[in-house]
Amino acid sequence: MAEIKEGLEAIQETQIESQPTISSDERAELETLRKQTELYKSDLSGKDKKLTELQKEIKAKMSDEERIKAESQSVLNDLLEEFKGIASGSLGLDDKHKALIKGGNKDEIKESADLIKSFKESITKDYEKQIKSLTEELNILKANGTVPVKGTSAGTKVITEAQFQAMNPRDHAAFFASGGLIEG
Repeated sequence: MAEIKEGLEAIQETQIESQPTISSDERAELETLRKQTELYKSDLSGKDKKLTELQKEIKAKMSDEERIKAESQSVLNDLLEEFKGIASGSLGLDDKHKALIKGGNKDEIKESADLIKSFKESITKDYEKQIKSLTEELNILKANGTVPVKGTSAGTKVITEAQFQAMNPRDHAAFFASGGLIEG
């Protein structure tokens, strides 16, 4: 039993010795910081209570009509956002492009969505026309037994060597890059 007491005393002395020493100036500074923190917390708590009371007063002073109007406006805004989401989804727009649909009521949102749909369709039609035209040219070339070389367009320019020599030297590279050929 005596050995246990001696062991405990040795451990306690080691713990006391291993604790860092704090100067009186540091202790005073820590105490000051602790007090400031407590003051800030109590001040914040008081302001939070006052804010809650003021919000309750404002809500109590609102007439039933004003309260209903505010709530209905909130519901209306939520419905309009939902309608914009539905419209953008039907057009296949992602969240980034959803902002293109604007309006303060259902009709304005529908008008905006129709305008975007029309624009999207016109772009698609132009690309479809270009694809159809190029496909027809390719089919004609295949039917004639000539297939365009990969990397060149179906409408490759062919000029004579004299025409090529008459060109500005800066235009030579551009001519070849566009798929141009020089005829014998």
